[in-house]
Amino acid sequence: MNYLKKYFSSDEPQGTTIRDKKIFYLPMATFKGILERFIISICLLNNILPILTVFGALKIGTRLSSKDNIIANDYFLIGNLCSILISVTYYLIFSLIYPPHS
Repeated sequence: MNYLKKYFSSDEPQGTTIRDKKIFYLPMATFKGILERFIISICLLNNILPILTVFGALKIGTRLSSKDNIIANDYFLIGNLCSILISVTYYLIFSLIYPPHS
């Protein structure tokens, strides 16, 4: 998480953030969008349809909190998206090892 914080933070002096040292910089909004669409695509391709409800709840949860704490909202959303991605990965691995009975 420290890597993400350093990568996306802009409150450090010029030339000290990872963003300033990289040739390719991915803004936070783009990173969130790619992560969201990646997870939704994997879930829908594997017929895990409740992911749409989960994303609706996450989006509402990040919109309802105060606008003063945008960074915390971003970390909340990214943390939850990573958690969902790990859970879906576990599900896919276990369904390969122990296929469901038909």
